[in-house]
Amino acid sequence: MIGALPGIDAIIAGYVVLLGGAIIVSDAREHRIPNRLTASWAVGVMVIAAVAAPQFGWGDLWRSLATGGAMFAAGYLLAILGPDAFGFGDVKLLGCVGLAIGHLEPQLVVVWLLALAVWTLVWLLLAPWLDRRYDRRTPLRRRQIAFAPPIVLALWSTYGVVLLSGGAAG
Repeated sequence: MIGALPGIDAIIAGYVVLLGGAIIVSDAREHRIPNRLTASWAVGVMVIAAVAAPQFGWGDLWRSLATGGAMFAAGYLLAILGPDAFGFGDVKLLGCVGLAIGHLEPQLVVVWLLALAVWTLVWLLLAPWLDRRYDRRTPLRRRQIAFAPPIVLALWSTYGVVLLSGGAAG
């Protein structure tokens, strides 16, 4: 056990924090989330969970897959409804975040959503200085911003809440 996270969840958390940092940098610079990063995230979390499943049970893996699938589907719906606002890199990233949260505890999606609201507001305020492709000449309703930074920061915040609260509820 590392902090308040059981060993396998601590390994997953460390893994996704590292990949999340690379995704934040890529999206803030280029408004692109490379497939190799989201694929590495998804495959890595599933492999770590599958390796641990014989010892700890398969329930964590199935919850992870269900949560990842649900978040991917929600992101896909957002991308279909607002194709100019939400890209498919963000859709894949939501699926990856769902895999990580689902392995920990699917109910933590609520905490993640609250953190996402806060980090999105912060990112909107900081985007003129941190987002290389932010264009102040474009009207606010037509500006494109990178969504990966608040998505990943919300996941990191969710891990922080779990650590501060003494562990996952499950």
